[in-house]
Amino acid sequence: MDNQKLKHDVAMALSKAILDIFQNLLRPEEFRDAMEETYSAVKAGLENYDAPREQPRKLRPTQN
Repeated sequence: MDNQKLKHDVAMALSKAILDIFQNLLRPEEFRDAMEETYSAVKAGLENYDAPREQPRKLRPTQN
């Protein structure tokens, strides 16, 4: 997922879906804080998922 806008959109959608499950457990003033925390965690997860692919691969000589 190279595109930062795509990561943002996916993180927002997932955060909203997660918080919809727990919305009845949160007061309205807590919902905003929970959304920010959930968004940060989801976005970090997406970025960590992409990290190994963004690093250049090191070629090793074969044993042959």
